[in-house]
Amino acid sequence: GAARSVRVFVQPSSFQYPIYFEDLTLDDTWREYRLGFEAKETAWSVQIDFQLAESSTSPVWLDDLALTDDGPSPCGEVDGQLLGNGDFARGQTCWWYGNQYAEQLSRLSIDPAGGPDGASPAAVVEMLGAPGEDWWATVHREGLPLEAFTRYRLSFDAKSTVDQRFFANLNRWDLGMEPWLNAETPVSTSWRRYSFDFVPTAATPEGGAQLELAFGRIAQGSKVWLANVTLERLEFDPCAPDGVNLFQNGDFAHGLACWLFEWGWDQMDLYAALDAVEGGAARVEISDNASDGDYQARIAQYGVPLAAGHGYLLTFRAKGEAERRGYTNLQVPGGELFMNQPVHYAVGWRDYEFPWVQASDAPSEGAKFEIGFGGQAATGSTWFDGLEIRDLGAGACQPAVGELANGGFSQSYLCWQLSRPWDEVRFEAVTDTTTFGDASPSVRLEYEPLSGTSGVLFSQTGLSFKSGKTYAVSFKVKSAAGATPIIAVSARDQPTDGSLMGATAYLVKPVSGDAIVQALIQAGVPPDPGGAPLTRRPAQPGEET
Repeated sequence: GAARSVRVFVQPSSFQYPIYFEDLTLDDTWREYRLGFEAKETAWSVQIDFQLAESSTSPVWLDDLALTDDGPSPCGEVDGQLLGNGDFARGQTCWWYGNQYAEQLSRLSIDPAGGPDGASPAAVVEMLGAPGEDWWATVHREGLPLEAFTRYRLSFDAKSTVDQRFFANLNRWDLGMEPWLNAETPVSTSWRRYSFDFVPTAATPEGGAQLELAFGRIAQGSKVWLANVTLERLEFDPCAPDGVNLFQNGDFAHGLACWLFEWGWDQMDLYAALDAVEGGAARVEISDNASDGDYQARIAQYGVPLAAGHGYLLTFRAKGEAERRGYTNLQVPGGELFMNQPVHYAVGWRDYEFPWVQASDAPSEGAKFEIGFGGQAATGSTWFDGLEIRDLGAGACQPAVGELANGGFSQSYLCWQLSRPWDEVRFEAVTDTTTFGDASPSVRLEYEPLSGTSGVLFSQTGLSFKSGKTYAVSFKVKSAAGATPIIAVSARDQPTDGSLMGATAYLVKPVSGDAIVQALIQAGVPPDPGGAPLTRRPAQPGEET
């Protein structure tokens, strides 16, 4: 009669946990079903149930039922792969299929030549009808043996007839579905390989872990193909610290291991993906955005160790298919921001560096790092590569009286601040050793107005001076051809007792162009008799006048 959902159960007569079940969608056409399953233990008395959804009263016809021995199970570990029959060469055996709703109409079948190479098998999930948009169809496995604190990698090939969402979950079902892997990513209309790394926090029980591959929110009549599912135990740990780079797998040499892809949960019309392409760079692809355009797409890594009082340097390379505005930060997850800077992505590859001094210790589990972009409805890709954080040591920004901290830029532009309105200008700094021909470091300040006429500030605060002394500021400066930057050097204070403690040296450049600066404050220059009188105060105990 009319199309309806039927659940097939194979279970012991004692109604214990089922040996196998699968949801079928039947219609008015006779079809032959071959449902393979694995018996993990001997069952002396088994019953097979066909459960019909109560919402439909149309009859169901069954014929030619047979139960046969299909040979040794293909579900165990094979040549290091923990998911036997992950290539679906033995059909649906080892895999379970279920719907979120009894009224949901979908079908799992095996296409013998539906894989990426056009010759290997693929599992096909076909959406025939659903009660609404918020539903999931699940292909899953039971009884996976996993070891505690061992890194595993789940990989598979997938494509869909329409852009839609995919959910991968691997959990210990006997502990309230405690997840060890919980990842959501869109599936596009072309074949793509997906990989996820995870580390179980405990060994699996006798029944093993459960893997769920779920597809949802796709239109009626659409299909999803799934092929070459693998679960492997990694012999190395790509997320182990190397003692230099505080990021784990920052060069993406091990794919996307150690990294997560995130976006706002309320942005259900945003379809994006993260993969490793073009020489190992990570790519964030926005394939569709039907929302209001105000979204955040980002890659993230947890567990970055940061210590109070230490200087750190973040460096990376990035490019976009179009000009994009973005950001990067380190934070306590959902709490205090340690470092937060705007990033403007160019069409070509560009180097970025952001030094900072850590004000407080990160929590024991480490800080969260984010880099991403948002606020635009445009589609396209943005690439990231060479992400690195280096510890520059403690006490870097505590200069002696009358001196600048890191005035020679040997530690990037640590101790200096870039001040600008985020949405009105692009103002960035990068260091190099080629500008003045003597291999000494310099910093290149890049300024570009995006809207308005706001100026920018490159400054250092917290300088201290002694009364009775004069101080000279010297620096080298070079501007790009055709640019007319305005460079100013000054000192300002907020005196409470007539002192010059807390002065600031800064360079202002309110016009478009590049400026490259080397700066140094020299202490102890004899007073200039012709200069303005100095502000004096009585010497404090133990202090030189």
